[in-house]
Amino acid sequence: MSYESVITDLKTLMRRDLLEIDPKEHKARVEGESDRANLIMQAAVLERFVVHKLVEQMETINADETAAIFQFEGPCGSFSSRIKMAQALGIISRKMRKRLDLIREMRNVAAHAHPDIDFSTKEIRNAVCALVDAKHRDVLDVMPPAVLRSTFHFLVGKFIRQMVYGDDETGIEVGMATFRKAAIKNGLLPSPDKSPQPKSRGRPRKGGKA
Repeated sequence: MSYESVITDLKTLMRRDLLEIDPKEHKARVEGESDRANLIMQAAVLERFVVHKLVEQMETINADETAAIFQFEGPCGSFSSRIKMAQALGIISRKMRKRLDLIREMRNVAAHAHPDIDFSTKEIRNAVCALVDAKHRDVLDVMPPAVLRSTFHFLVGKFIRQMVYGDDETGIEVGMATFRKAAIKNGLLPSPDKSPQPKSRGRPRKGGKA
């Protein structure tokens, strides 16, 4: 066992195609990890799907040429450059590009920040909230960390479906409506039926004030 062979084996392991992993296996593994590892692993899955969609567009190049494009020094060697290229080729929308950039930045924080990082960290919570439209952010803002983590998993799954199957925002909208109902039921958000009503003015009495 040489130094070179060990390095080669590690690189081969790193390149194991995530698309070949059983989704149930991945889910079980992610759920058993820390929040920090969770952010890194979910970002890795999204990045692999971006690469997969990019490669589908590169029908005229061979395996060696593809490897050169996606190696670290290549034009698509980083998650950031892959996201930009995917948008440029129309694989993802501008909205999805912003979402992927947020997740990429969360991954970077999880991988490199020394302080404790989890779903109670203010900056991480704000980033997860920014993954959804403004009208839904009050729901995520009141979620306990464990629920926010599960919601992050839900959103990542929906983003993958949008990239792979062309799903629209319907799944996210339905999910957010369900989360809102749960938040209201658990007293985390006020019920829209119990909103304070403006006080009605009484009819003035003759010769006096209302």
